[in-house]
Amino acid sequence: MTFLKPFVLKDRLKIFNLMNRDLFVSAAGMVVVFVLFGFTLTGKRSLFAVNDHHLDGMIHNRENRHFEFNNILKTDNEDNKGLTGSTQSNLDAYVDKLYNKRGFNGSVVIGRGGYMVYKKHVGYSNLTYRVKPINDTSIFQLASLSKQFTAAAVMLLYQQGRINYDDPVTKYIEGFPYQEVTLRHLLHHTSGVPNYMWLAEQKWKEETPPDNGEMIKMMCQYDLKLHFEPGIRYKYSNTGYMILVGIVEQISEQPIDAFLDAHFFSKLGMNNTYARSFSDNPIHKYRKDSRYPSELLGYRWTYRRYVSIPPTVNDGVIGDKGIYSTAVDLLKWDQALEQHFILADTTLEAAYKKGVTSRGDTIPYGFGYHIPKGRKDLKAYHNGVWNGFTNTYRKYHEDSLAIILLSNSSFKGITATINGIKGIIN
Repeated sequence: MTFLKPFVLKDRLKIFNLMNRDLFVSAAGMVVVFVLFGFTLTGKRSLFAVNDHHLDGMIHNRENRHFEFNNILKTDNEDNKGLTGSTQSNLDAYVDKLYNKRGFNGSVVIGRGGYMVYKKHVGYSNLTYRVKPINDTSIFQLASLSKQFTAAAVMLLYQQGRINYDDPVTKYIEGFPYQEVTLRHLLHHTSGVPNYMWLAEQKWKEETPPDNGEMIKMMCQYDLKLHFEPGIRYKYSNTGYMILVGIVEQISEQPIDAFLDAHFFSKLGMNNTYARSFSDNPIHKYRKDSRYPSELLGYRWTYRRYVSIPPTVNDGVIGDKGIYSTAVDLLKWDQALEQHFILADTTLEAAYKKGVTSRGDTIPYGFGYHIPKGRKDLKAYHNGVWNGFTNTYRKYHEDSLAIILLSNSSFKGITATINGIKGIIN
């Protein structure tokens, strides 16, 4: 029986060695998992370089999320952010005076503390014949307020990890003549690209206006001289936002109207908001389209009457303008931004951050918004003036206050009007 002892001992040693090997492999595997995916003790997410904005966006964008628009508060409780009855009355009187004395025709909506706290419409959809009063579904051309949606589309692509702000435009548009211009330059108005409107007005010979693709081709063809070296200074440019739409369409393989509707408007219940090009409409003629029954025309005062303003050669282009919406829908957009419903906070902060030139000078513009100098109360704003439409969107730090004013009567005096409204609220 003694001859069995060496065999048993040897067998036990094998088993012991196998157990040690398995323990080692398991421990090594745990270390690899810890290193690659955890870094829990250090607070790091990954061993590999990742786009933090992309990761935030993946976490943030949940398919099952549902946006809830917070409508008007009915109470006068001082604990909420609603307006008192006297404030409401004073605002009503002020807006009525704007209509009766200063020619304002349109909508005023105010949001505060995450709620819509004031809404008033005055005037008529058709100013020539003074018929059909302005209402919740009256749709205005936003003019340059459209730029915030163009910028948001670019920021969404960045959040998804599909672009970088410092990519050259030539990466996405073949034959683009300005090699050093980047997406960031376009967003911040520091690109120096020439004015597309001048080019369209001087060189376009067709009966209908060019769209973004045709306009970009013209810029490549004519290769006009840059106004200045890209990045060295700020000069407000509609061209930059026209080009950005072309880039969004190229990357997403969608026309901009479909992209914005799928990613923004439909998700937020902005049922009266859309992007519209007049590239299929004769220049200087307006054809009523049954798809847009509530769309307003802009008007100017001429020879003691209001006259409608038809589309121009520049109305085929979208991005610098060309978004149509209501004041209520714009407040839905404002609330969605506040809630980081679509854009994560780490992504959105670029919109409200002043740009910097290559010389180190700070500029008063973020991504799609003016960022005011010397105003601690005002977070961001944009005005828009185009073909009789005069609009403004003001966003304040305190109580997430937002004031939206849309008009189609060539109204003048936006800044004074906003100051008057702000004074009543305070």
